[in-house]
Amino acid sequence: MELIAKGRSPRYPAGELEVPASDIEDTWFSASSSYCKAILCLFASNKPRSFDTDGDVLLDNSNLKIASSRNYHHFFPRDYVRKNYPDTDANWIANITLIDAYSNKHKIRAKPPKRYIGEFAKTNPHLKRSLRTHFIDDIETFGVTTNDFETFLSQRARAIADRLNAKLNPTLD
Repeated sequence: MELIAKGRSPRYPAGELEVPASDIEDTWFSASSSYCKAILCLFASNKPRSFDTDGDVLLDNSNLKIASSRNYHHFFPRDYVRKNYPDTDANWIANITLIDAYSNKHKIRAKPPKRYIGEFAKTNPHLKRSLRTHFIDDIETFGVTTNDFETFLSQRARAIADRLNAKLNPTLD
């Protein structure tokens, strides 16, 4: 704490500040959880872009302070997961993206990702870049094109952990 107060970075033993992808994959989303807030800060720091327009997603704290905010989008919508993956739930931090409320409520609703991402691909020529701002690096390997929720959670948790660990351990880059 003294080093931080003096504006210096403390040194930690190797691996002490490392977050495994499995921890992220197993984290239930709650806007009041400090761990989730740290991950949401990571999302926001990456300047997320709209899936449908590639415009900036406006992140207003008044919208983000409650878990029911329409800016919190379950990439695999809750109704879709409930119907197609009855033994699990959609409310994992690795399934949360930050988008505009209008797209979430009026354009995506309960559509499977393959469908709504396919629709957005017709109007957003920069969709791949837009998705990367949400730590979704490749729709094929992330299971988006096959609506594979389990693959998506695993791949996205790994992508989030990689970016988070790079922030926590900048000398490991």
